[in-house]
Amino acid sequence: MKNLKVKLRKIILLTGLSLTSVTIFECYSWDIMGKMYSPAPLMVFVTSNVTPGDMNFTLGGAVAFPQCPNSSGLLNANCVCQQSAINAGLITSSKKVFRAWLSDSTTDAICNIVGIKGKKSCGSYKPTKASYVDINGNLLFYSWDYISNGGIPLRNIDTTEINSAPPGVAINAPGSWTGTMNGGTLTSAGSHCTDWTIGTTAMNGEGGNYTILSSWTWDGSTTGVSNTCTNTYSIYCFEQP
Repeated sequence: MKNLKVKLRKIILLTGLSLTSVTIFECYSWDIMGKMYSPAPLMVFVTSNVTPGDMNFTLGGAVAFPQCPNSSGLLNANCVCQQSAINAGLITSSKKVFRAWLSDSTTDAICNIVGIKGKKSCGSYKPTKASYVDINGNLLFYSWDYISNGGIPLRNIDTTEINSAPPGVAINAPGSWTGTMNGGTLTSAGSHCTDWTIGTTAMNGEGGNYTILSSWTWDGSTTGVSNTCTNTYSIYCFEQP
């Protein structure tokens, strides 16, 4: 315990080896070694609304979000995450932004969730030490580095922005569109419904299963999402550092 560093809101009184007052922790984060840091944890949820692989919404997807008229599938997915958080009352600051765990041909999910376009190197991005939690504060990921290195969630990402179970309307799995491998890069098959702008049976998209930790994004197994782009799935949304 000597290496565990915490910030306390009030001084604790020690009597021998026992605590004689309640310890109140400030918001905290963990790294992969279990050390505690001060950055407030970042929130993650899976959307309660579903969308086809066409996130351009030209085929009528996400009609609940008229605020998202962008021509880019990835930009619209980011907009859906932000509007979902706003509608659920999760936006407590004008600086709070939610982005989609989604990859396309030009941007990897691991970069998109921190607001950077491009592939996994993410330019000169300096990783945050903040952890990621669900909307109830349950720890999901130790840090961005942990995710980038292929770490899987510590628990299923199965809580929506409105604190409900996700809709689970997938044909072969309760899932989320991701187009993304563990570690945050585009799937090897590159199945992303043509940059999430085509919603036809002629195209395929890949994603994750939010009931199986190892298949939370795309792991190439039959427990993940691999379907034509007319199918509807949720989106994972990550708070941007």
